[in-house]
Amino acid sequence: MPMLSISAALLLVAPAQAAGVNTDFPPWLRGDVVVHYDLDASSGQLTEGGEDVGRMRHMSQVMTYEGAFTVWHGLALVVGMPHWVNENVRFTDAQSMAFEPASNAGTMLGTDGIGSPEPTKGQGVGGAWLGLRGAPMHQEIFGSRGDRVSWILDVGYRFKDQTPFWTYGPRGTRGAGPGAGAFIFKSTVATTHNLTSPYLVTELTRAGRLETSIVDADGNTSDTVMNIRPASSAGITLGAEVKAVEYGTGARLDVDMRTRFGYRSWQDLPSGTYLPSVLDTSEGLSATLSETSYLTLGAGIHWRFIDYLQLDLMGDVGVNTGGRVEHLYPVDMQLGALEWQVQSALRFRIRDTLIEALQQPPAPAAPPPPPPQAG
Repeated sequence: MPMLSISAALLLVAPAQAAGVNTDFPPWLRGDVVVHYDLDASSGQLTEGGEDVGRMRHMSQVMTYEGAFTVWHGLALVVGMPHWVNENVRFTDAQSMAFEPASNAGTMLGTDGIGSPEPTKGQGVGGAWLGLRGAPMHQEIFGSRGDRVSWILDVGYRFKDQTPFWTYGPRGTRGAGPGAGAFIFKSTVATTHNLTSPYLVTELTRAGRLETSIVDADGNTSDTVMNIRPASSAGITLGAEVKAVEYGTGARLDVDMRTRFGYRSWQDLPSGTYLPSVLDTSEGLSATLSETSYLTLGAGIHWRFIDYLQLDLMGDVGVNTGGRVEHLYPVDMQLGALEWQVQSALRFRIRDTLIEALQQPPAPAAPPPPPPQAG
C-alpha cells in the first residue's frame, strides 16, 4: 500500500482517544531524559562465483544519551550524544585473498584458509546531534481543536566525528561509528481506536563525506586524505501498539508489534573493512560497497512503571539483500543474510506528577516513646 494511502487510512480511523507511546510529547516547559541501549547485528555468508569463501558478522552496541525540552506547545529542542560501547567485524572459515593473473584481480577461490582472524574492534564517542521536534497535529496537545491524529516531525543534524570506525585514534585504539555528518528526518503518524494505536514511521538519514587521513594500529598515518562516505538510509515502519493494562497514576503496559522495510545506499569505505583479507595494493584505497535493502519483523513492550518512569524494549529480526562487498574484488554477501536489532530505553518523563512528588514535604517524624514509669 502506498505511504500516502496508509496515512489517509490512519486519518480516517474512528474517534481518537489519548495518543500512543510512539507519539508521546512533553507538555510545555517539560521534557524527557532518555538513556538508550541499542544492539545492531548482521551475519551472512561471503561467496565468490557461487562458492563459500568465509562468513562475516558485524555488530555494534551503542549507548545514546538524549534530552528533549518543550519550548512551546508542540515544539521541542532535542539533543543526543552516542557512545559506541563496542563495534566489531568478525570472520570465520575465511579464505585468504590472492592475485589471479588470468583476471588481473584478486580472488579467494582455492586459496589458503585463514580460519578466524583477529576481529576488528572499535569503541568511542560519536558525533553529537541536535534537532527540533514538532507536532503539527496532536490528540493531546491540540485536543481542544479536535485533532484525530498525532503527527510528530523530527529534523536534526549529526555532527562529524574525527575518530570513526575506519581509523585508529591518537591513543592507538580504533574508533567507532560512521564519523561523517548527516541530516536526519523522521515523521511519525499515529491515531487510536479503542485499545489499539496504529502508527506509521518514515525515516531518512542523508550522510555526508568525511575527509580524513587513515591511521593504522602502529600509529602510521597515510600520505593521502581519504574521502569516506558512509551509507545514507531510508526506512518505513508500520506497526500498532495495544494497551495491555493501565493502573495507578499514569502507569500502563503496551505491547508493540511492527514490520520494517529499509534501504541503505552505496558507501565508500577503506578497502578491507568488511573482507577478511585483501591484496597489499588495495590497502589505503577507498572501495565502494553496494547498496542493500532489508525487511524485518519486530515486537516489544512499553512499560510505564509510574507516570514519570518508562522502560521500552523492542526486538527485530529479518533478512537483507546482500550485495558486492567491495567493487575491487568479486566477493558478495549472499542474498538473505540475517540481521537483527535490540532496542531498549529508560525514559525519565519530567511531568507535573514528578514535580509534585519532589515538592511534597517529608513525613513528620514519629514522636519518641514515653519514658518508663517509676516504681
